[in-house]
Amino acid sequence: MTLRPTQFSAATDNVHMLKVIGTPNGRIFMGGKDGNVYELVAEANASCFRRKCRKLNHSTSIYHIR
Repeated sequence: MTLRPTQFSAATDNVHMLKVIGTPNGRIFMGGKDGNVYELVAEANASCFRRKCRKLNHSTSIYHIR
């Protein structure tokens, strides 16, 4: 794996990321201390009104009830 600097960043919302894993096709997944799995999603066609990079939670949804 080769690490390259970018201008991308995403807020973690005070969740400590315990593990970061990259896939062969370039996807980046993170394991949070809160028990959730996140994906770092970078958007190639961003505008002033859309984020270039965001953290997507794959463990919960808007329908998740605690």
